[in-house]
This record gives sequence, structure tokens and C-alpha cells, in this order.
Amino acid sequence: MMVYPNFAKCLKESADWFKERGIPGIPDSWVKFVNLDHGLRNPTAVYWSAIDPDRNLVVTYDEYYKPGLVPDHAPVIKPKIDAISSGRLQFMVADPSIRNKTDPINGKSVQSIYQEYGLYFSEGNNSLDMGLMKVNSYINRGKWVILKDKCPNLAREGIGYKYPELSMDDKKNPDEKPEKKNDHAMDSMRYGFARLPDDPDQLKTIAGEPPKKYTKEDEDSVYDDEYDDEYENGRDYLSYV
Repeated sequence: MMVYPNFAKCLKESADWFKERGIPGIPDSWVKFVNLDHGLRNPTAVYWSAIDPDRNLVVTYDEYYKPGLVPDHAPVIKPKIDAISSGRLQFMVADPSIRNKTDPINGKSVQSIYQEYGLYFSEGNNSLDMGLMKVNSYINRGKWVILKDKCPNLAREGIGYKYPELSMDDKKNPDEKPEKKNDHAMDSMRYGFARLPDDPDQLKTIAGEPPKKYTKEDEDSVYDDEYDDEYENGRDYLSYV
């Protein structure tokens, strides 16, 4: 039994999808997010997604999928993240175990080594049940597009992501957990979706002018140090997380 029965409906050829949308590629103005599942002998699976603000879609448009050490991954991952326009990167999230895993050479956590390369991944929510339900909800509502020629491993894993088979003689309750194999892209995306709103209609990230209280343009505004603190802490009126 497939974990995501309607997964194939997400898969699009990039040329066809961009032509249908009437755009040459992912617009710089769209907000992006990045999610990572770290591996050593298994692949490290990193995905770049954007939010289509007109249709409230998650569009996953690029992947990195290789085994190895952080020094192998970071020089490839970082330029792709740095290429995202200023202010358009909503979050970077990873498997929460990166804080515990130690590098086999220097013993540091994987998270701290990524930070040495200027890659600051926050720790994701690893609730399997919540993550599976959230991803399935977006799929079933037609709110996830995967450019399969850009993300071939994600496409392959999603089609093969299944629950364990039951035999006729199996009297135990069905296992609620997917098979633990070929799931690195699946885990990576689960961390990303866990940070998104439950309702895709809340994905809108383009707004009008901020309320006066957030600006200094009007001397009569209620702007004060409270709002300085919000900007310094990285909060703004576009944030949904």
C-alpha cells in the first residue's frame, strides 16, 4: 500500500509546467524554503521549494542527493541557497538528529559543521504521523507540484514509498510506519512540510503595504522599540511560521 496514493499527480515536467504557467522559470519574487535529511553512507537529500502565491502551491524545483561528509555537500548546497534573492528564503530545516550525529573525523555535530560553512539549518519536527498527514493533505488538495526532471530521486522515492506488505497469515495489527528504506527524500520533504500551515490557503506571502505601526514614514504612527525588536528577531508582517 502506497503511503501517498496520489503522489503521481504531483509530478510535472518542468518545461511543460512553466509553459502552462506562462513563466520562464521559478520567479525570484517567490518565497523559498530548503529542507535537508543528512546521510553519510546513505544519501544526504536536500530540496528547494518555492511558494506560488497565485495558486497557493508548493513547487519543489531542485534537489541534491548524494552520500558523503558535510565538506562534500556544503560547497554544492551553499551556492544554490545563496542564489535565492535577499529576503525570499523563508526557512532552512533539517532532521533534528543533526544536533546529535557526530562527524567521524572531528566528532562535531553535523549541525555545527554546516554552520561553519554558513548554512544554518533549524531542527525540524520529526513527528511521523503529523508529517505524513500534512504531506498527504497537500497532495490530495492538489497543492504540491514536483518538477520530476529536476528532482528525479524525489519522484522515484515517492512512487515507491509504501507500508509493509501483510500476509494472509498475519494476525497482528498493520504496521502504521512506512518501510524504512529508500526514504531519504521523503523524510527531507516531511521536515519542510511540517513548517507550513495546515491550510494551504495560508501560504500567501505577497501582501500590500505594511500597517503604519511597522513603519517610520508617519510621525503620528505608533512605531516604537517593540517593532525594532521584531525586525531584529527576524519577524515581519509576511511571516506565517
